[in-house]
Amino acid sequence: MDNDEYKKKKELILKELDIGSLWHFTDFRKLKSILEHGLLSRNDCDAKGIKYIDSSNQEVQERREEYHDCVPLFFADNTPMLYTTLNQNKILLELDFKLIIEEDGIE
Repeated sequence: MDNDEYKKKKELILKELDIGSLWHFTDFRKLKSILEHGLLSRNDCDAKGIKYIDSSNQEVQERREEYHDCVPLFFADNTPMLYTTLNQNKILLELDFKLIIEEDGIE
């Protein structure tokens, strides 16, 4: 499958599932780095020497060690985690589905 076919397939799947956006939940203090480097996984930040603020629950991070190559994204903007961490410098970043289709790094 060539790149254009792959993009069309991703677009079709997102439309079928009625997904217009993906959401990334993060600490406001990380925004400058995200704007500079993009959304990167923990492992990518470590590999590139990019310092990041770790505001995560360490107990949870230990359980999800195998996912540190991924950037956590949500299909909704009302996750339970949002309500448990209100007023702790947390923000939601909305990713338009057109970016999801165009970017090769999102699979």
